[in-house]
Amino acid sequence: MQAGLRIIESLTVSVCDSNFFPHYRALNYLFDTLKKYGLRYSEEFWDVICRQVLFPIFGVLKSKSDVSKFANQEDMSVWLSTTMIQALRNLVDLFTYYFETLGNMIEGILDLLGSCLCQGKKAVSLFDIYYF
Repeated sequence: MQAGLRIIESLTVSVCDSNFFPHYRALNYLFDTLKKYGLRYSEEFWDVICRQVLFPIFGVLKSKSDVSKFANQEDMSVWLSTTMIQALRNLVDLFTYYFETLGNMIEGILDLLGSCLCQGKKAVSLFDIYYF
């Protein structure tokens, strides 16, 4: 499982890259892989994936230090309104698909969605309303 975790973590690094096309593809590969092979993962491994891979994608919502990943405010705005919205959709879809296994992570999911609602970005905060 360690090798699988390293691959998944490397996709996460690409997702947070400021270049649109690689991170968008990485995002799709990441969630497609998790959905396809998730039945093979134990609850403990899912916990590691959520805490070390998935939730950190959204770190920019909570931490000013994560903002430094972007060259400027415009890059961050584009990332928030495109990649992050898609990542949230994929996360909710994954959570719904594996609810039996991921149900214990509901607090983390709700915390992320709450952080989205607190954002000044209309597209990000409307995501919660639209998706739920």
